[in-house]
Amino acid sequence: MIVELGLYAVARMYWTIFAASFAAFTPSLRTAFIVAGALTTLTGAVMCFAQFHLKRMLAFSTISHMELLFVGFGLFTPAGMAGLLVYLAGHSFVKAALFLTTGILLHRFRTVEELELKGQCPVSPVTGIVFSVAGSALAGMPPFTTFFGSAWLDEAARSSGYGWITVVTSLAAIATAGAVLRVAGRIFLGLGPG
Repeated sequence: MIVELGLYAVARMYWTIFAASFAAFTPSLRTAFIVAGALTTLTGAVMCFAQFHLKRMLAFSTISHMELLFVGFGLFTPAGMAGLLVYLAGHSFVKAALFLTTGILLHRFRTVEELELKGQCPVSPVTGIVFSVAGSALAGMPPFTTFFGSAWLDEAARSSGYGWITVVTSLAAIATAGAVLRVAGRIFLGLGPG
């Protein structure tokens, strides 16, 4: 939640204080912000999928999604900011649920290593359901706020001439949600190699 508030504060400061001063540089700033954000989004997503420690995995997921929001900020359009704020609200709740369930696992089993927890958690079905639903929300599935925020970001990017951002948002959602759902399958259902 603190990361989201930091990004929100930067966006508010830009629009309130610096927008008029940077108006002449907006096209070059837009390109720099979008390219840097897209590269960091994909790097965070790949690193998230490579992790087996739950807290590290969630940290890389946060990096990936916050940089995706940085792309929305870098569009410098009201539509981009609207998508950013909707996605920000949904992502906050999703990440809170994921960290809460990870804390429950840590408290109960004294570890958050995915391979050590394989198949040991069918005794906590509610924790598994919350973890899986949060993973689905991280993927940006339709009933969740992250879906609407992502759709608005994609539409704002397309209307600004950055249609390829849709591919970046899709890859980030696939990799980060895939990592979370892989963990859910392995820990709560005992799937996959140990």
